[in-house]
Amino acid sequence: MSPENMDNICTQDKLVSTQKVSKAARRREKRAALQHAQQTAALMNIQTDRSNSLRSVEMKKLEKELSARHLCLFEVPSDGDCLYQSIGHQLKIRNYPLHTLIGKIEMSNPEILNDITTDLTMKQVVKILRHLASYHIRKNMDDFLPFLFNPDSGEPMSIVLSYTSASTDFLHR
Repeated sequence: MSPENMDNICTQDKLVSTQKVSKAARRREKRAALQHAQQTAALMNIQTDRSNSLRSVEMKKLEKELSARHLCLFEVPSDGDCLYQSIGHQLKIRNYPLHTLIGKIEMSNPEILNDITTDLTMKQVVKILRHLASYHIRKNMDDFLPFLFNPDSGEPMSIVLSYTSASTDFLHR
């Protein structure tokens, strides 16, 4: 065989194998397109179901009512500080002087809050509110006893105290 014929045969083999791969590729593409169409249809059904769900209907009514009062929802991440963040948000939008809260906390180590600036970040507001809540609970223990002790065993619910006082070791105990 001449080298030209060998090149021709090799080229034809490549074409044949390329055709087989492209047919398989076309089948895969067709299958993927079909699967994508099914997923899109399923997502559309889910979104339609969600838009008609009780939660969605309730949210629409709530947003309409809030809009009429010139109010809006404020999303707070549920990260363990959500109570303090929501209170902090309300204090900030009402321009409450948050530095006055610091004076209400009796601390054994007041330098802890030295890094708090005039323009408070939400993290700093949460820190102040957490300290204030812990301080108030500890100073008014009698008011909180039913919530701080297990009614069955009488044992202290240390989880509540440690959760509330997270990062508040410098408060008077």
